[in-house]
Order: sequence, then structure tokens, then C-alpha cells
Amino acid sequence: MKPSVLIPLSSLVFLVSSKPLANPAGTNARSCFPILATFEELSAVPALPELTNVGFYDYLNYQGFDVLQAGVNAVWPQSGVKVAANAITGSLLHGPPAFIAPSGSFSLASLYFGCVIDTVEAVVGFPESCTIAFEAFKQGKSTPLGTVTKQFNPTGLANNAMAVVEFPDSWTGLASVQISIVGAPSTTALAVLLIDNVAYVACP
Repeated sequence: MKPSVLIPLSSLVFLVSSKPLANPAGTNARSCFPILATFEELSAVPALPELTNVGFYDYLNYQGFDVLQAGVNAVWPQSGVKVAANAITGSLLHGPPAFIAPSGSFSLASLYFGCVIDTVEAVVGFPESCTIAFEAFKQGKSTPLGTVTKQFNPTGLANNAMAVVEFPDSWTGLASVQISIVGAPSTTALAVLLIDNVAYVACP
């Protein structure tokens, strides 16, 4: 049975208003917008996910991520039928996985993630545990603001719920969040990261 969509309490603002928000500190009075990125409206080619790069979407560049439409899943999307996926092919073609603000900044609240083995096509195959590191950088800063590490632990071979990661309230005015798989049984090169329901405030 597919798990219900759960949004952290801190992210409820993303569901109740589409109006510009008050600007987070350090955003230079830009207009800001709450975003819940689900990737559902993006096109996907099931057999060739590397041809459907997410790219610029909902005010951010989802570097290294491709659009994947899932069927019978090792890991269920948190909502709908599509996720953004990073595999070795996506990293080679488009750069290592990251959320990047092309202009302005953003404040990251939460997201859901899971991992599978081998290539993006293996989303219908085998899930695997993984440890993901998220490293935030402020606008104009080369020193990281902080790092959040979170683990995904599947409980079976199919229909695993994604894990949620919530980010510190201090993660505002960001230029980018760099993402890396820092641990996986099959080696990090063979692990595929799936993400869904990315909640943030964009201040473009």
C-alpha cells in the first residue's frame, strides 16, 4: 500500500499560501515564494531517464538530477508517480548533485529521499540503505554554513517509504546545497539517489 503524503509541521506554510512571503533575513528584500517541488508536471522517458534532465525547475537548478517516472517500486515516490533521481550518468553529464539558485537565494526546509542500486532504471529493482550528506552554502560564502547527514533504511524489497530530512531554520539565504552519497553497501558509485517533495522558499 502506498504511504500517505506527510509534510513536516515546519513546512505547512508551503501548502496554505501561494502568495509571496515575507523575505527571510539576508535576502535583500526580494520577493519570495513557497515551493513544494514534486516533479509531477515534468516529462519523463522511462527507458532513457538520462535524456530527461530536471535542470531549472521551480526557481532552482537541480544539477545532476533526471526525471524518473516510477511504476512498481522498490521505493515509492512520496507523492504522485515521479521523482528526481541522481545516478552516475547524471553526475557525469550534468555535474554532481546539487540545488543551486541561478539568482537570488533560497531557504531549504525539508525533502524526502531513498536509494536504489545501479542505474536509474533500477528503481523497479532493489532498494538499498544509504547515507546522504547535504552541505549548505550562503550567498557569497565559500565556507559551508553547515552539513546535515541522514540515512535511508529500507525494510523490504518493494514499496519502501522514503525517509524525510528536515533542515535547520538557519538554512536561509542559500546559494546552493551540495549533495553527496557518503555511504552505501553497493559502493557510492552504484547507488542512485531519489528525491521528492522538496520544500523550500525561493527568493529569485
